[in-house]
Amino acid sequence: MPADLGPRTFAITTPEERARLAFFPARLTPDLVTGLDDYARDRPAGHGITSEPASWQPPAFLLDDLYNGQKLSIRPLSHQLGTGRKLISGLLAEYGIPRRSGPARPPVDIDRNWLHQQYVLSRRTLPDIAAELGISTAYMTRRAKNLGIPLRGRGTPSHARSLRNPAQQPDTSHQNGKQAR
Repeated sequence: MPADLGPRTFAITTPEERARLAFFPARLTPDLVTGLDDYARDRPAGHGITSEPASWQPPAFLLDDLYNGQKLSIRPLSHQLGTGRKLISGLLAEYGIPRRSGPARPPVDIDRNWLHQQYVLSRRTLPDIAAELGISTAYMTRRAKNLGIPLRGRGTPSHARSLRNPAQQPDTSHQNGKQAR
């Protein structure tokens, strides 16, 4: 169970506590692991509880039902089981449960000449073009690079307001009475 979902008495709430907890596995020696396992088994047995395991992981049939039957994705599945996404991914692999692929999107055909016209000559921004095509800005940027489109620098030079046609830009060459070089 993640530390932040445990009872308040055991809650890990500060960065220092999280750091100590994160370092704990590095300090586990084989003898300490054996001792902790023995204690986890013997302590409940001393109170007449012998049917509870010291540790638990979801059985394959339950994980398969939640993942494939109920179509839960990794994130909600890990939250429902009170564990991390990496553990769920590892258990899917261990149990031989094939991972589902994400929703298939039809490929977007981007013509190099069209993109050059839009981005370089018309000075549109990549986020604007991506929104028009219904794709992410990251994908649009990758496609532009792959198509050999020269990308503008990030920041002000690439902002839409600064990308007006140069003929529409105000003449700033004589600011403060000095000629710009």
